[in-house]
Amino acid sequence: MRRLLVIALASPILISACSSAAATAAPTAAPTVASTAASIATPIPTAASTLVPTAAATLSPAAAPVDAGWIVVAPAGDGFTSKFPGQPKLTTTTTSAQEGPTPTSVWEYLANPNLDYNLALWQYPAGSTTGMAPAAMYDSTITGMASTNGLTLSTQSDVTLNGHAGRATTLGGASYTLQGELFLVGDNLYMVYGSYAPGVDPSGVVAFLADFGLTA
Repeated sequence: MRRLLVIALASPILISACSSAAATAAPTAAPTVASTAASIATPIPTAASTLVPTAAATLSPAAAPVDAGWIVVAPAGDGFTSKFPGQPKLTTTTTSAQEGPTPTSVWEYLANPNLDYNLALWQYPAGSTTGMAPAAMYDSTITGMASTNGLTLSTQSDVTLNGHAGRATTLGGASYTLQGELFLVGDNLYMVYGSYAPGVDPSGVVAFLADFGLTA
């Protein structure tokens, strides 16, 4: 799976019935000793019934959460907290946006060639996004991600985190799927996402998105 180019453009009685009738039995002759002896059958001992103990039911231990043991990432002053499967690599650059030079930080953990975890933060110039509708920023960013990486928008929906309106989206391509969420908080745009190749279990990515929190 090739690496992504990240850009930003301004979850289922017993009923028993018995009936009886009185019957009068005809008297029978007393048996002779011989016949009596012959008629007395030697009792055949029967095997004592035994109860087969039932094996006690055992409960399987609860499966550990997908994110058990993950690393918490919460840089001071960046307004978020997250968890990664391993120590992410931080890359910082400055993006040339129409709002002006934008410091950009990307935390990435590449689990394997087919599964990648990312968190990107764009810090736009102070006041540059004032009055801007978050939806417009989300649309622009999603369009840029799709076109730059050759992906097609599959699904998107509105989400809310800590009172901030965001956008959940899924972009698909022939070689991988990108699943993530976007949040604009003040002049900071956060994008948390995972990308995975066909056949890869996306449960890790789902847990990664659920672990993201805003602290601002």
